Amino acid sequence: MTSPERSGQVFSVFAQISSSSPQTGLVQLELGYDPTVLTALTVTPGMYFTHPKVLLLNINQHLGRISFAVACEQSSKTESCINLIDQPAAKITFEVTALAKRTDIKLLPKTLVKTTNEVAIPVKLSGTTVNLVGTVTPQTSASATLKTK
Repeated sequence: MTSPERSGQVFSVFAQISSSSPQTGLVQLELGYDPTVLTALTVTPGMYFTHPKVLLLNINQHLGRISFAVACEQSSKTESCINLIDQPAAKITFEVTALAKRTDIKLLPKTLVKTTNEVAIPVKLSGTTVNLVGTVTPQTSASATLKTK
């Protein structure tokens, strides 16, 4: 991903899950961003679950907050959830509305990951910083990462 460098530019970040549990069944993302710098446009499920089902999608432009939950949708009780661990759980698309040197997209404390049996998996949060201006194209972190213990 190249860094946005002008107002009106659209870019995406990806929420990557790094879990030691192969039976992840639910990912709930609570994201915070500066609404004076960014406008959240869309949030879509990534390819982490082979059959994703969106349970919650709320974008609050005024507060700069996104609540998004996606789960593995099983068509039968015998079917297991398949997680593609190298794929993102979500894709979030933003538009730059005002230039600043950089801005953060933060994973908030209500972010959680659960197993298919509804057991919470401990989460270590790390966010992403987006560089917005510069004479050369700066590098950015293209994904936010959740690490489970």
